[in-house]
Amino acid sequence: MKSNVSVLLITYYYPPSDAAAAPRPFRFASHLASLGIHPFVLTTGEPISNEVNVTRVGERGNSPFRRWVAILLDNLELRVFGTRLRTSWAQQSIDYLWNHPQDHWEIVHSVGPPLGVHQIAAWVKRHRGGIWVADMQDPMILPQTFTRGVRDWIRARLILPFWERYLLRHADIVIANTPAVRDMLQMKYVKWRHKVRYLPNGLDQGMNARPEPIPARDFKILAHCGDFYSVRHPVKLLDALVRL
Repeated sequence: MKSNVSVLLITYYYPPSDAAAAPRPFRFASHLASLGIHPFVLTTGEPISNEVNVTRVGERGNSPFRRWVAILLDNLELRVFGTRLRTSWAQQSIDYLWNHPQDHWEIVHSVGPPLGVHQIAAWVKRHRGGIWVADMQDPMILPQTFTRGVRDWIRARLILPFWERYLLRHADIVIANTPAVRDMLQMKYVKWRHKVRYLPNGLDQGMNARPEPIPARDFKILAHCGDFYSVRHPVKLLDALVRL
């Protein structure tokens, strides 16, 4: 890959955020930098001094009216869909890009979740062109979400299927984070199976991480390394342990 390739990396979670999804886009940007490619990162949060090639767009807008609309939309998403799609932030980011018509990129890489990052990338693809790489990571639709109430039914039957199919149809490359998710998408969307790749999460090469011997103790530790959300919650496991 040549060093003068221009890349727009769109991600909602990015350091110094401690969210579980933040390291993946950061590692990707760092890897590109090691190849001589310095992506332009579009993310959220307050501007940080001395950051290079990182633009942070706030979620609420500058005017009182836009802040009110953003808050209303976020609350509406939470009540209707059970999660925040970050549509208000996506619109703020699109406004920023609209006001910078001179910016063009050969590759647009959106790293989800949330869904808003892909909404921004879809706009860039439609209005500015370029190759769109949509990093889905986890599958959008989980079987467990179909039986958990009206909000999950709306999300799993209407919103997410539309966007999952939209990504497979319009993105040039779709990335999953495991071979199982890749195979599932390739079987589900045979027409676009050639677009689907997988890129696993991993450790930075410079971390020198390795397993350590387990110390001697008269108890055991069960660790969950990650966030608690949706169906990823320890309650079921704890209930099973109680039944034992």
